[in-house]
Amino acid sequence: MDATNIYPELAKHRKDARNLCNIYIRIDYQRRHIGVEKIGHKISIDDWDAKTKRVKKSVPNSGLINSIIDSKIIKHNNFVLRRQAFGQPITKAVLEAYIKSNSAFENFYEFARNVIETKKLKDGQPYAPDTKRRYNDEIKRMMQFSTELHFN
Repeated sequence: MDATNIYPELAKHRKDARNLCNIYIRIDYQRRHIGVEKIGHKISIDDWDAKTKRVKKSVPNSGLINSIIDSKIIKHNNFVLRRQAFGQPITKAVLEAYIKSNSAFENFYEFARNVIETKKLKDGQPYAPDTKRRYNDEIKRMMQFSTELHFN
């Protein structure tokens, strides 16, 4: 099993004029740093709990910021787990490309699922639940051949 670690980190070495630091989601592969993603929030060094790697509860909107951190970690973990589940390789190059793309859609299947969930018909209504289920079933069938089918 590939050793991929995804965790939050406070960029203490990069303070702005107000003495605030960015919060990053760091991705390591086989104990080597691959890349980071900013979550878009800055806090003081004193507001960061290094032990739990979370924003302290005394900070306004700490629950929101911690939820954003959790959702980003889950998104990245899902990318890794999905690749493992379908027997696709996880390498340094794959992770770097994923971080650089800055997109949750690393392949056609995720893009298609997003379209199915968010597309509105001409009358402004989303797809019916049965239609979504049928389309998702077709995507699952296509994913069985993901090593042979390549979409650009």
